[in-house]
Amino acid sequence: MLSTYLLLILVLFFLLTTLIPQYIVDWQIEYRKNSLQAAGNEIGKRIDYYLGFYDSTIYVTYIDNVTRQYAVSLDSRVMIFDDDGKIISDSNNQFKQQVLDLPQIRDALKGSTTWSNYYFNDIGNVLYLAVPVMIENNVRGGVLIANSINDLYDNVDVINNTIKTIIFIAGILITVGVAIISNHFLKPINKFYPVINKLSMG
Repeated sequence: MLSTYLLLILVLFFLLTTLIPQYIVDWQIEYRKNSLQAAGNEIGKRIDYYLGFYDSTIYVTYIDNVTRQYAVSLDSRVMIFDDDGKIISDSNNQFKQQVLDLPQIRDALKGSTTWSNYYFNDIGNVLYLAVPVMIENNVRGGVLIANSINDLYDNVDVINNTIKTIIFIAGILITVGVAIISNHFLKPINKFYPVINKLSMG
């Protein structure tokens, strides 16, 4: 009986520490992605007019202001690229006038919104998301947002540790409870053992 309860506790421990944390992080990433996508579309609406011109670098000051503004509000790195994939604005001022060959940028230039989750040894988990900027159904560039999602994984670690603590305490209480109950019911039975032994011996 006690071994059965212990087995159930182990199974419950495995399920709660693997399935629930993964579900939580997936849900949080999806929510973050949707928020960043909405922000990317909002940025696109503010700069689409300027990307529509042949030389959008004429308006680079305005575009840089928009990029920096959203980088602060989103706590993210924000980049604007033209229809050749060339970065015309970077909130970190690192890749300006360079062409970045990223799958998110390539897909955005085809008219699709795409995202991916990357892990880097120096900075951890980062979500990349790119949305196209459309003018009259033509792609004229896009918005690339890089957002750290380390906080989401940190939250899951806290939840996971809490679950482990609760299950550990519950396991101890159940084990002690089962032992006490088993001992209580076995005592009367043990009293009959001498009588049974005498009867068996004739």
